[in-house]
Amino acid sequence: MADAPVCFAGASRWLFAYIYIMTTKTIIYIFLTIGSIAGGWIPTLWGAGALSFQSLLGGFIGAMLGIWAGYKLGLYIGS
Repeated sequence: MADAPVCFAGASRWLFAYIYIMTTKTIIYIFLTIGSIAGGWIPTLWGAGALSFQSLLGGFIGAMLGIWAGYKLGLYIGS
């Protein structure tokens, strides 16, 4: 953590410092989880069942978007 920026201030300092030292793999797993949960939950807002085809497809699409977003964030952070 020697090259971590020292411009972090306030209560969010530890959160940003932790995100800075996380590996890209960890970030991808976090975003994959969040994306698949959100993607599976969104179809239930219009009345689809939790285990319907729409929810499964939404979970898959959300997971793929989460992997993409986590990879891009990992590259941006530089871990």
